[in-house]
Amino acid sequence: MTKPALSLEKTADLNADLLAVWAPTPELKKQIDDDKAFQALPAVKNGTVLYADAAFATAINTPAPMAMEWVRDKLKPVIAKLGA
Repeated sequence: MTKPALSLEKTADLNADLLAVWAPTPELKKQIDDDKAFQALPAVKNGTVLYADAAFATAINTPAPMAMEWVRDKLKPVIAKLGA
């Protein structure tokens, strides 16, 4: 089982308008989705959570111009929900 990078007791501290989450396995995504503290986050309530995949994680961690354009395109639908 993959250990979360953020301890679960700190979940409520995530008060951003937009949240990108990388759950590398379906089981971890389900665990995150089932967490009541996660469901209470502003980004979850507003539908502004992006579930990143390995390609997104790689692109964001290697910020070359083409990678950032690709990331921007992936983020556009989520950002649009913010009314930006």
